[in-house]
Formats: sequence, structure tokens, C-alpha cells
Amino acid sequence: MTNEIIKEIKLLHKNLRRRPVKRDNHALNYKTRKYFGSWNNAMKAAGYKVYTPQIPTLPKLSKFKELYYFLGLLLTDGHIPKDSKDYKINLFTSYLEEKRIIIKLIKFLFNYDSSVKGRYTGFSNKTNYNIYISSKLVHKFLIDTFKLPIGNKSLTLKLDVCFHKLNPKYIGPFLLGVVDGDGDISPKSRYVRISSGSRFFLQDIQKLLDRLGITYGKIRKERTSYRLVIASSHSLSKLYSIFYPTNFYYPRKKAKLDKLLKAKSFNLSVPTWRKLEIKL
Repeated sequence: MTNEIIKEIKLLHKNLRRRPVKRDNHALNYKTRKYFGSWNNAMKAAGYKVYTPQIPTLPKLSKFKELYYFLGLLLTDGHIPKDSKDYKINLFTSYLEEKRIIIKLIKFLFNYDSSVKGRYTGFSNKTNYNIYISSKLVHKFLIDTFKLPIGNKSLTLKLDVCFHKLNPKYIGPFLLGVVDGDGDISPKSRYVRISSGSRFFLQDIQKLLDRLGITYGKIRKERTSYRLVIASSHSLSKLYSIFYPTNFYYPRKKAKLDKLLKAKSFNLSVPTWRKLEIKL
């Protein structure tokens, strides 16, 4: 009987000139459930590729360092759609190596094989990758636990109070995610700069830096955003020691910070961040 059902599926495909679905033939659908257990099982037996919904897992406490790194990336270089029926969690990058890192990070945290879309942007024809999770379980976990913003957040982003109560060992990974996502590291000018459209977000970052004993400059207004600069040699060295070693990070950002810290000396006669403000 099973072979006959498979023949019926293929004949239906031929008649329809497309892959059949179960609503195309209710009698055939009944047979597939009776002899194969489900329509998808019958389609698989007939040689079709069948989508199997993934069942992700939520991170355990032992993975929280990587989770907060993920959250830093998500808040700076990610997006959660406002549509209540869309359970996507999106992260973006224009670098192939970073795309692979994000895919591995999602697999590590949620045991989930993320999907990737790429499109060309700008005049350089550089591909912008969208790596995303489509899971109600993960979506609800992130929104309910960390009160993450949905929809357009660039001008109003704030950190929920739970971030200000973080165990210090999770602040470093979170800030690394922020720097990898929206940070600018300049070996030549010797600074780490975090930019955001939201002044509130940078004020929250200042509070986290205070908890780690890292000094920084004032928040400055640029044309379309705000910036926060870390430029003292002591703070940069401390930031580096907090960030690394770790299993997940953007190598191009680390390479720049390596180069910055290998500079022969800092002229500290004037505070470095103040010299930077003069240059800019």
C-alpha cells in the first residue's frame, strides 16, 4: 500500500505541475496519515525534501557569558520586528567571517541552525548578511527576560534595569558585544569609540564602565548620533583584559585593539580623550 501511495503523490505532482500539498487531495492525505503517520513522512518517502521545525533550547547558566555577548551584538547590530506574529531575531554584518561567528554563536546558545539572507548594499556592492532565528520560544525568552526593545530602537534605546544588576563577569562579554557591534577602534588615534543614536544607551554604558573601574570621556553629539570614547592607556588595557580570552569575538576588531595596545607609548601630559576631542 505504501508504494501505491508514493505513486499517487508523484502522479498528483505530474498533474498539478508542482509539488503537491496535503490540501490538494484529502483522500490521499488521509492515506498518508494512516500508513506513514503524517503527510511529511510520506513526502520524505517519495523523495521530497521536507522541512522539519527546529526545537531550540534556552541557554544554561554556564553559557551566560556568551549569551550577554550575543545581547550586546543584538542591541547594537540587530533588530527585532514589531509585528507580533513575526518571531524573528535578526543580526547583521557585512563580513563573511563575522557571519560564520554569529551562526556558530546561535548554534552554541540555542542549538539552532540559523538562516541567512544576503543582499548587496551601497556603492561598493558589499553583501549585507542578515542572520536570523525564527522561534517563538527564543523570541519570548529574550523579550520577557531582558525587556529588549522591538521595532525601531536606534533613537530611544535604553537598557533594562536587569543589565545594571549584572554580575560583573557578564558585563565584560556584554560590552564586547557592544563594541563588536557598534564600536570603532582606531589604532592611529588610540581610542575605542561607541556610537549610538540614543544618548540614553550611552549613559547606560557609562554606568557599566563605572562598575568595572574604566574611565571614559563625555558623551558628545555628532551630526546624526552620539559617541562615547575610551582612550586612556590604563582603561584600554583593562578593557582588553576583560574582553579576552573568549570563544566568540570579531577578529578584525580584536586585531585593531591588539595594534592599538602595541603602540610604543601614550603621551599622557594631556588626557588622551581630551586630545581626541580637540582633533575631532
